[in-house]
Amino acid sequence: MTLSSPLRHLAVIMDGNRRWAKARGLFSVEGHRQGVKALRSLVKECLDLGIGYLTAYAFSSENWKRTAKELDFLFELLNESAINELSSLSEQGVKVRFLGDLSVFKSNNLLESLGNLEKATQSNDRLVFNIALNYGAVAELTRAVNMISETLSEKEIHYLDENSFKKCLYTADIPDPDFIIRTGGKQRLSNYLLWQAAYSKLIFTDILWPDFNLDDIKSQLNLPAKAFAVNYAS
Repeated sequence: MTLSSPLRHLAVIMDGNRRWAKARGLFSVEGHRQGVKALRSLVKECLDLGIGYLTAYAFSSENWKRTAKELDFLFELLNESAINELSSLSEQGVKVRFLGDLSVFKSNNLLESLGNLEKATQSNDRLVFNIALNYGAVAELTRAVNMISETLSEKEIHYLDENSFKKCLYTADIPDPDFIIRTGGKQRLSNYLLWQAAYSKLIFTDILWPDFNLDDIKSQLNLPAKAFAVNYAS
């Protein structure tokens, strides 16, 4: 069942995996595993509600400060998910795209898995699922400025407008987020979609990411009430 939604683009900052695990006496890796399940459920919710774009902050350029052990697990989990979720995402009509500098993954097989996922789903059109990976908004804006300086003449740069600048962003061909939701209780964007968030409505919730679903904040979203009567099977 698919419902028509006035919400075109939803972006999320998935915060709270480690705190979720700690509160249950588990290792942080279990929080990340549960976080993947929550993201899988959100993809289905977006499909059912007719939301065309979902962007998830999976790994920021600042996350490299974490321990080597946790980083190894995160990348292993990402590689595993890229392989295991491919068939399901394709069947559901989900197009997967990655936003960020993926060149850092050239030394392992993760880059190949991510590339295969993008390629296999590139023709799908029910939902564009953007995964921000090794992403930082300041770096994205710096990248855009460098692209402009390398490709445009001095005269073209002089008359550069907002639309022309946007074409140099990772999100050049998609609408800006209507809503940006951050779980976990913190009230900041943490270097996420700074240009794109100019007119987005921001929602901060204390719910930790592994426990999150759209029904928790339905009163804050411009969605038809009947949409939440849909049964989301996991």
